[in-house]
Amino acid sequence: STYLMDRGIQLWNEGQVQEKDGQTDDAINSYKQGCECMLKWLNYDKIASRANDLKKKTVMYMDHIEDLKKSKKQRVPAPAGNTGGSGEGGNKKDDEDKNQLNDAIKQCIVKCSPDITFKDVAGLDRAKQALQEAVILPRIMPQLFEGNREPWRAILLYGVPGTGKTYIAKALAAECQSTFFAISSSDLVSKYQGESERLVKALFELARAEERAVVFIDEIDSLCSARGQGDESESSKRIKTEFLVQMQGVDKNNKGVLILGATNFPENIDPAIRRRFEKRIEITLPEWVARKMILIGNVKKTKHNITEDQFEQLKELTEGFSASDLSNLMKDAVYQPVRDLQKATHFKLGQDGLIHLASPGEPGAYQGTLMQQEASKVAVPEVSIQHVINSIKTCKKTVGQADITRINNFTKQFGQEG
Repeated sequence: STYLMDRGIQLWNEGQVQEKDGQTDDAINSYKQGCECMLKWLNYDKIASRANDLKKKTVMYMDHIEDLKKSKKQRVPAPAGNTGGSGEGGNKKDDEDKNQLNDAIKQCIVKCSPDITFKDVAGLDRAKQALQEAVILPRIMPQLFEGNREPWRAILLYGVPGTGKTYIAKALAAECQSTFFAISSSDLVSKYQGESERLVKALFELARAEERAVVFIDEIDSLCSARGQGDESESSKRIKTEFLVQMQGVDKNNKGVLILGATNFPENIDPAIRRRFEKRIEITLPEWVARKMILIGNVKKTKHNITEDQFEQLKELTEGFSASDLSNLMKDAVYQPVRDLQKATHFKLGQDGLIHLASPGEPGAYQGTLMQQEASKVAVPEVSIQHVINSIKTCKKTVGQADITRINNFTKQFGQEG
């Protein structure tokens, strides 16, 4: 049951309303009870991604409770976002808040991993070229970028889900030798009034402080959706305004900062923010050469007997598959030999001293199940082309024609193919 989790979230929401109405004591009590419910729930929650998110929120609320208690001692209780207070105590509190914001952003700095490079990215030549022009070439050959020839300051990667937008960003992180900030919209959106725009400002201030920096914002459409919609909150408007201000500052004053956005829904991005992205590159579904590279890459560490000619049999069968679809397909295919072992009714002892699959009536074959064999001596069959074909029957492509049409329409109006 998710009762404790749901109750914790409900209490947090009640606390926000109470805090906004100036009912500080009631808000503290609601936040505290919500944290207690959530801590109990976390003892039972086994879904890692959800648990990590809830842990962060619980710590955030616990810190906020302490802030509210301190503010009660310093001044009359005020709604969330009111930055009252004066004198040295107020300045000290502002410094502490700024340090907390900076610490939160610093957690998003990626330590570059050398195991993913542009060579591992199948296809997407135009996207890789643009990123090299924006980040890598200016570092190693600065003389190429003089006068009106300046590196790109902001690049938007967009396309249907699963095409490799985040993957190419990871490859850039490994190659750029710059400070790489990997941000999702959830890292910048806070439930506390006024804090989200401060997080945006802190992000860009930290990036500008570096000699060279890349700010990668995933799912940027959820952070910078079109303004003027009926259900848009004041907080959302302020975030977009701050984002526009900061991006404009990058355009004018900072030659070493690249803003890299990624989205599955580019049409939802606010037009003013969209214009700030000088390059808008569609990350397309992979052509056959790229698909083949992805298929081979996802089986090369596993014993297989698939030949080059046999891979060619998959050209038509994988048409319309995204990079993510192909990875999932091969993940299923490399499991097929294990399933063969589980379904097997006959085995035989090979000349290598290992136990192999056998057909009924085959010389040396004996009847039995996998679990009846000596575990350490069971040989795993190689992955074959038939295993891949069997997996294609169950692993369908996830990109629909409606999504492809939607992205194509955006590309015709505002973008270019990668």
